[in-house]
Amino acid sequence: MESDPPPESGAAPYDLAEERWVRDLRAGDGGAFEALYGRHRGRVYGLAFRLTGARAEAEELTQEVFVRAWEHRSGFESGTHLARWLRRVAVNLWINGLRRREPEGGESGADHLGGGEPPSGLRLDLERAIAALPPRLRAVLLLFDLYGLRHEEIAEQLEITAGASKVQLHRARRRLQEMLQ
Repeated sequence: MESDPPPESGAAPYDLAEERWVRDLRAGDGGAFEALYGRHRGRVYGLAFRLTGARAEAEELTQEVFVRAWEHRSGFESGTHLARWLRRVAVNLWINGLRRREPEGGESGADHLGGGEPPSGLRLDLERAIAALPPRLRAVLLLFDLYGLRHEEIAEQLEITAGASKVQLHRARRRLQEMLQ
């Protein structure tokens, strides 16, 4: 896993400008799309980097998310809807990409991540351990612990139940603990 992801800003603030941009985006306004891209790109890239562990893959995933946003622009209801939608698309595209790369019956999907010399330091060890988690466990862990989503929100984004989200978070944390011992 590469180190030092770029800084990531906090949650997108709700404001009237964002609502106006979303309204204009629905009408096909390229300037509104650019404004929304500028506002959300860092957060989408930050999530993509943590999911993929590689800058080039994160850039590719980020671009694909925004291509999808343009293609589906007529369905956005509000700025807060857009932020959730972008995050859900990023996670789903990443999981689908892993499924295409995994051999039948494979679980990890992390073989394509990282490479190079073994990392040093607890932070890099933790990042490598997270990257080695199976995709669904990694997604639940990141969405809950890093992005602060509730289990109900994770369930909606990953199309699982809230109970499954809780179980997968427990499994992810247990595996991390085992890997870091």
